[in-house]
Amino acid sequence: MRVAFSQTYQKMNLNINRRKEELDRYANMISTGERMQKPADDPLGWAQALGFRQGIRELDALAKNVDFATNWSTATETALADVATLVSSAISIGSSSLNTQDTSMRQTLTRELNNTIQAAVASANSQLGEQYLFGGDSYTTAPYAITVDSTGDVTAITYQGGTAYDLEVRTGKQSTETVNINGQNAFGTAGSGVLRQLLDLKTAVQNGDTAAVQTQLTALQNSSQTLIRLTAQTQSRTAALERKSGVLSTLKSSQQDQLANVTTADSATSIIRYQQTQTVYEAALRAASTLSNLNLTSFL
Repeated sequence: MRVAFSQTYQKMNLNINRRKEELDRYANMISTGERMQKPADDPLGWAQALGFRQGIRELDALAKNVDFATNWSTATETALADVATLVSSAISIGSSSLNTQDTSMRQTLTRELNNTIQAAVASANSQLGEQYLFGGDSYTTAPYAITVDSTGDVTAITYQGGTAYDLEVRTGKQSTETVNINGQNAFGTAGSGVLRQLLDLKTAVQNGDTAAVQTQLTALQNSSQTLIRLTAQTQSRTAALERKSGVLSTLKSSQQDQLANVTTADSATSIIRYQQTQTVYEAALRAASTLSNLNLTSFL
């Protein structure tokens, strides 16, 4: 059976074009280090790579959430510990006032308590960035405000935060973490709570009212235990979030390794295959050149 010259030439050209595509592919693999340039290079591998990349994006989003939650929890822990320390100091000052009737000493102790109150309110108004930690559902307004007289003496503390609200952060595909503590639960409102107790202790010391001092010392000791408990809970949450961050980092590394296994070209193998394909390609070109020089008589 005779084969038409045109058919033979077309098949040879097709073969040359295929070899050229292979040669270009291996050249790209060598220059970029990427095994696939388009889905047709490896449909299954391409689909796997898309899945790994999506997984990495999801892990990055979760890691960002966990970092935010960790920072919030750490800042909350610091604020609670600071107020607990100030309460301990106030208890010591109040106890000292029970041992003196000297007016000048009581005034000195009152000033110390005044400073303690202002420091405690400042800690209760702690922020992470521009957000107030203890403001409930109001993050942009300081939850506590103090009123002072002309001498700088604190006369009132006002709660101006929002209502109680749980700030939940997604830390897993199906898990969330509540990262905030509402100020009203930690420090109370204008009429009750540890800040009010500090203010009442100052007034009792200022007036030399030992019975009232004793009452407020007892209340502050109870509040101190509450603050210590909340601090411990927050420390535990911070530690759990740090562990979660480590797990997410490990998972991301695993996904990145699997992605690299699918997408990264082996340099040595790519060079060998490039050289082999180049040899075949050049042979095909020589054959095509020889064929194109044949006339119809010699071909038949």
